[in-house]
Amino acid sequence: MRAKRTCHTYFQATGRFGTRFAPQRPVGFRSTRAKGRWSVSNVQRILFATDFSEQCEAAFPLARALARSLGAGLTVVHVATPPPLVSYGELSRVLDGLDGLRRELMDRLQRVTAGCNTIDVEHLVVEGDPAGAIMRVAADRSCDLIVMGSHGQGGLGRVLTGSVADAVLRHAACPVAIVKQARRPAPTAPLPSPAGAEPR
Repeated sequence: MRAKRTCHTYFQATGRFGTRFAPQRPVGFRSTRAKGRWSVSNVQRILFATDFSEQCEAAFPLARALARSLGAGLTVVHVATPPPLVSYGELSRVLDGLDGLRRELMDRLQRVTAGCNTIDVEHLVVEGDPAGAIMRVAADRSCDLIVMGSHGQGGLGRVLTGSVADAVLRHAACPVAIVKQARRPAPTAPLPSPAGAEPR
């Protein structure tokens, strides 16, 4: 609970700095394994994980605002699915395709962080299990906070795909902030015209 209160205090303080998080919905915050007294003032590097979905896109303004307000570095990572097993004869073709895919993913990451000129930004494309890869990058880069996007389905929802959110929230060694995407209003059908009314 202490970490949660610290996080809420930080967001209020950040508001005084002029950082605005609207139209995002409340930020869920959990720290189940972070040891010792965690303080947002000690954050030096933030990890933002993205799969390029709308949910992750909605979470990036928070990661950017935190990094800018704190003067922290920002590591932006995308976890790619490992290639399937192939025969030796197909290996060269597969490797060439992976090189092209990696370049494309790096280009997409750089587009995500467009406008972050005043922030020390690092772009990474890694392979492996999403949750495990995110936590490994966070540990390797000594990240103090992980920011992720969430689908708007109950509670904190699910992040990225499947049980990724649960795994990161349960096992990450640093606090995790989850941004819940604002719900879009349901489309409304046009009202029927009164009987006998002339069409316009």
